[in-house]
Amino acid sequence: KPALLRQSQSDVGERLTMQVVKVGDSIEVQTVNRDDVPVYWGYKVRLETSFGKLVKNTGFDLKIATAKVGDNFNETKSQLEKVWLCSSNILLAFGAPSHGLHEIIEQEGLKLNDCVDFVLNTIPNQGTATVRTEEALLATLALINSNFCY
Repeated sequence: KPALLRQSQSDVGERLTMQVVKVGDSIEVQTVNRDDVPVYWGYKVRLETSFGKLVKNTGFDLKIATAKVGDNFNETKSQLEKVWLCSSNILLAFGAPSHGLHEIIEQEGLKLNDCVDFVLNTIPNQGTATVRTEEALLATLALINSNFCY
């Protein structure tokens, strides 16, 4: 059933969060600010011009990089859990198909292990040269959710 959107101006392609305000013969919805939703509403993605600046100059409690040559998640799980449970602003970083995070940050004259708290391999024995970012994201979030989100 189509919904009637109450007074809203938005750009084509803009992501909107909607609240159902009337259900009956017609359905009415209104836009709401994502921050006003009292439940988890998905992760936030933002574009940065420099990965090195992001990890060096921001207020993250915990910075985790994912990499094929990272430490095995299961071997660092207990150490990571202690920090995870005390953190409220966490950076979870993924590389690109063409360049991993080690390569990306080395272009800025930095070393990944010096800039983040953990470098993790969340897909050991992957059997491919690279893992697609969307697959790495799902695998990593699944590991974190099943181990640290009680």
